[in-house]
Amino acid sequence: MAKKLRKNTKPKKNFFSLLSNKIGIDFGTATTCVYLDGKGIIFSEPSYVILNKKTKIIEIIGRKAHEMLGRTPEHLEVVHPMKNGVIADFEVSEQFIKNFLNKAEEISPKILSPVVVVGVPSDIGIMDAESVKDAVMNAGAREVYIVYEPIAAALGLELPIEKERAHMIVDIGGGTSDTVVLASNGIVASSSLTVAGDKCNEYIQKKMKTEKNINIGLRTAEILKVSVFSEQKDTKTKFRVHGIDTSSGLPISILVESKDIFSFIEKPLKDIIISVKEFVKQLPTEIAGDLVLSGTYLVGGGALIPGFAKKLSDVIGINITVPENPIKAVVEGTIKIARNPKKYSHFFVEEVTGNWKKIEEEEV
Repeated sequence: MAKKLRKNTKPKKNFFSLLSNKIGIDFGTATTCVYLDGKGIIFSEPSYVILNKKTKIIEIIGRKAHEMLGRTPEHLEVVHPMKNGVIADFEVSEQFIKNFLNKAEEISPKILSPVVVVGVPSDIGIMDAESVKDAVMNAGAREVYIVYEPIAAALGLELPIEKERAHMIVDIGGGTSDTVVLASNGIVASSSLTVAGDKCNEYIQKKMKTEKNINIGLRTAEILKVSVFSEQKDTKTKFRVHGIDTSSGLPISILVESKDIFSFIEKPLKDIIISVKEFVKQLPTEIAGDLVLSGTYLVGGGALIPGFAKKLSDVIGINITVPENPIKAVVEGTIKIARNPKKYSHFFVEEVTGNWKKIEEEEV
């Protein structure tokens, strides 16, 4: 009697995948998050570097670099590799990313260079997206894929975006606030606003000067914002703030309540809400109806703002869900793509916006 061959139901692993690391990067204006497949998040710190002015070599990255903002010696400077979702300094960005690739190699040595997926804002231009790709390739990657952050967030949250019913993601990062509607494995509509976390820092700095008569640095402003947001402080909680008296020009220390910080950022938050509202008003009827059922997901650092999700929900008339860890949604989506690029290739920026080489030829 012939024996039936038992079919192997275990998925086959690509030979090259065993020889190469898979890395997902959320290269943000405020924070960069790096995920190494099989190991988890290996870096999640502010997107700052300390650059030696003479050698043009990065000496410090991340949190330590951010802490030195406004306190660097003459031969060093603080540099922001990414600004509003766009590479601000190509060579610095290349060094910045190379640091993560080297770190991944130290943690998990492989024969081949890594496959990297990078999340970028939904309004990024084709040439800017290509610059991100070039920087990562130059840093040592074997394959690089660029994907919009809200799409990566949806995949990270495991939303059923392959279904016909639409889902909406609002991603409030450091440089931009992105809103995207996804359905049937594609982008139905998208919008981006260059008002986000960094703009809140600027308003706090400005209002502290005009209303509290104290000059503070952007780092101090960001610390105030993060303290109020992440720790869900009561509106009467007081913070000791150090700076320069606007009248005397001498050092001064004052107490500021949480409610003051919230009032300082009222304008940028209102701008974000209005932007999302106008976006929703322009959606087709069927899509709008879907969102009433599926709701909206709020991710990024802005999702941590106390009361913001409810306020936005009240204005747009759609239920809003804030994930347990809204800041990690994008990077968790990028690593999901890195594990199986072919499956998600239709989401790559070059596929969504058109072939880069073709566009370059037309421009020439």
